Amino acid sequence: MNYAELVAKNESGILKDKVKPIELTNGEFVIRQGELPYYCYILLEGKVKVFHTTSIGQHFLFGIFDQSQLYGDLEIPNNDVFFNSVQCVSTCKFIKIDKDTFKRWLKSDFDFATKVNQDLCTKLMKSSYRMVDNNYFPLEYHVIKYIIESSNNFETKAFSINKEDLANYIGTNIRSINRILKQLSSDKAISLNKTQVQILNPEILNSGIKKHF
Repeated sequence: MNYAELVAKNESGILKDKVKPIELTNGEFVIRQGELPYYCYILLEGKVKVFHTTSIGQHFLFGIFDQSQLYGDLEIPNNDVFFNSVQCVSTCKFIKIDKDTFKRWLKSDFDFATKVNQDLCTKLMKSSYRMVDNNYFPLEYHVIKYIIESSNNFETKAFSINKEDLANYIGTNIRSINRILKQLSSDKAISLNKTQVQILNPEILNSGIKKHF
């Protein structure tokens, strides 16, 4: 069951009169890093980006998400401040639930507790794989991998790219991103027009991945 289905299952029970729908627009924050977790939020529609800001002002992007997601589940149990910020990159619809109701729901609903647990395991596994990738593969590998994933394994031939978000996701700077993109363009693997990327030769991109194995 997804989170929307789990909410519907409990809306006449433990969640009765406890669920508040909210809608935010592009650029608005649903969660700000460092604030106390009075609520958790379930994303129903739209896209958000999740990022952490270091003490020297650098941003580390965890990803851009558009599927149903729960935010606040990591911090609420121990009343920790939010570790990340969650910002809308489109118009978004959420369900807002106060932390006490969230805790009671977690204790009383096995399906909900299982879903939260499974999602937590998935996040930990993805973070582990990403840490290994970041430590052992060069920048070119990460940029090509991003292009392939953004094209849904070449099903989409053209798409827009946010260089700042990509740099924050990989942990580098825009200048380095531009250098790799320029080289891929020179190799005729892609064409680049400002923020638009068009895939010209998937074989070259696949070769760029395979040579690192």
